[in-house]
Amino acid sequence: MAGEEKLSEVLGINVNGNVPDGVIVEVAFKAEENNLFIWIGENELFKDPFYVAELIAEHTHVPIGFSIVSPLRRSCTEIAEMVRKIGKYGNEVVVGIGPGRFANPGEAL
Repeated sequence: MAGEEKLSEVLGINVNGNVPDGVIVEVAFKAEENNLFIWIGENELFKDPFYVAELIAEHTHVPIGFSIVSPLRRSCTEIAEMVRKIGKYGNEVVVGIGPGRFANPGEAL
């Protein structure tokens, strides 16, 4: 690999909240062992992505990214508070904010 990049800077895996907690933790351990970034998506049919992230952070120090979090489900203040809470575990946290299902995406942001 060229340069000084960590594998987690160029490669990651997605974990959804549609699997049992034990599977999420098992995947997180594998990601940590292999220096991968874990990305979590938001889907109203799955467990809350911040719940999934906290579960991962309680067991590993793997970097956690939220691919898209929508302000339709929670305020930006709440998102920031939840990111701070997860960050207290020592994991690197990245958040993507997307408008969700707005007819005019500018209204969401």
